Amino acid sequence: MDEIVAQAVCAQVVAHVRVGGRATIARLCSNSDSSRRGLDILDPAAWKTPLDAPKLVGTRLKEVRFPVGTPVRCYVGDDEWLTGTVVAHNYREPSWPKEQPSAPYQVLLDDEHLAGSERPNAIFAPEDSDELVQLNFRFPLGALAECRVGLDDWCRCTVMGYMYREERWEAGRYAPYQVRIESVLPGSINAEELGKLKGKVIWLTKDNAENIRAISEEREQRLASLLEEKKAGLVGDEEYLDRRRTAIHAAESPPHAPG
Repeated sequence: MDEIVAQAVCAQVVAHVRVGGRATIARLCSNSDSSRRGLDILDPAAWKTPLDAPKLVGTRLKEVRFPVGTPVRCYVGDDEWLTGTVVAHNYREPSWPKEQPSAPYQVLLDDEHLAGSERPNAIFAPEDSDELVQLNFRFPLGALAECRVGLDDWCRCTVMGYMYREERWEAGRYAPYQVRIESVLPGSINAEELGKLKGKVIWLTKDNAENIRAISEEREQRLASLLEEKKAGLVGDEEYLDRRRTAIHAAESPPHAPG
């Protein structure tokens, strides 16, 4: 499955200020640098200052709590928290004076904070503290969920672990989840191959709705009913695939209000 590709951000920032005794997160501008499009945001080489780069005078690169790829929420003042993904450590702006420490994190914001807003698509955290940056996994360990395993294929899964990495990955790269596959959602044309994943543990690239979501009995029932229609010859192959694609990607309907 193709990994989600992010836009990079430009270099201008707004200096952070104190709000109620807390330093707010400084915001990056929202213009994109086209030279960095197409890069995998979980590849630290695409974003962060290399650890072996020359140290700036008066600047200390500190060890941080959360690896690149960690889903977090960030305090931005006025009792507001924004969620996103750590994409860089020890972030610096070229315009910063040498004596100014690097920011511990650069965080790419989740899309829900950007729609209809002039908010920039990334921010940085001036301090690595729980007051400003916290873990924000959407699913607890042991939770049942649905995970994406193909363009139009999802499986039921159990969350088994956080922040998985493989030895061959670049330093600092992690995947947010390890999940165990429990079953394939009904009606996949790849059901036989996907069935071999049952009981296997895989990793997911991002903690977002395109990779992992809550289970939906309603959606599963729609898929099962559609499969029965196909078996009964009530729908052709092309119509079946179109309707299944719509059903499997549809959000669960909200509960009906009492009459």
